[in-house]
Amino acid sequence: MAYQQAYEMDPTATSQIRIARLMLQDKQYKVASEYTKTYAPNATKDQVAELQYIKGMAHFEMKQPKLALNSMKKAASSQQLRPTVSPWISFLEQ
Repeated sequence: MAYQQAYEMDPTATSQIRIARLMLQDKQYKVASEYTKTYAPNATKDQVAELQYIKGMAHFEMKQPKLALNSMKKAASSQQLRPTVSPWISFLEQ
């Protein structure tokens, strides 16, 4: 798995976020949702929130709205991401 090898070369939160974004772009939604279950040891609160957002997007694309909503709510813990995830939370709660 090329993604795992890339992460092993640079096991940081910044690298994990970049790789997770690439997974979404490549429509590797299941892989992205699994990959974002755990976080790099150096991940800050905002980086964990961003990984939760990515996970939420992956669940949304896999037609799993409850899991997407749960991840988006966790991502909303970041003041920086709140404006991005709030509309998603409203949409998913409907």
